[in-house]
Amino acid sequence: MLKIVFTSMIASFLMLASNVQSEELDSGQILREIKHKGAKSVIAEYWVTEDYQKSERLVNSISSGKKEWLEVAKLLMAESDAGVTEELFFALSLALPKNPISVLSLLKTQEFRAQPTDFNIDWICRDPYYEDTVDLATEEKFLRDAEKALVYMHDPTQDKELDALRWQCLESIRRDLRRVEKE
Repeated sequence: MLKIVFTSMIASFLMLASNVQSEELDSGQILREIKHKGAKSVIAEYWVTEDYQKSERLVNSISSGKKEWLEVAKLLMAESDAGVTEELFFALSLALPKNPISVLSLLKTQEFRAQPTDFNIDWICRDPYYEDTVDLATEEKFLRDAEKALVYMHDPTQDKELDALRWQCLESIRRDLRRVEKE
């Protein structure tokens, strides 16, 4: 009897663990897929599908601001169409308060230089909820967190281009913050 209960517990644990694993994406796996199959193929797998949750999970992972997920965003950006680009910018906007140096550093890469810098600044350094259905308090909290992250951002390399991007970004965030405060 004890053996049956123990076996049942292990089976339940393994099922739970496999469900959690299937819900979480692995940045290393996605990076390998991009390397072997190409960014367009990965974009098709995650965005050109009936399962919208696949792209949502990828966007949520990128929005964590972790360097490996920002690398995924950079590689996907090089091959993305307008719709995917917009979702990647949304994820990067959410990642900004968590890792401003790495997010802004992306703007200096070849993948992001394909578009004008102002376009990137305006799409990353903004209120990502502006046209969404979240309450004003959530918008304001995000903008204040982003503002604080940018004000206290310390770049040990003292990169002048990155510092200029920081101030442009801060100006854009503050503009959205003033708009939210008026509403």
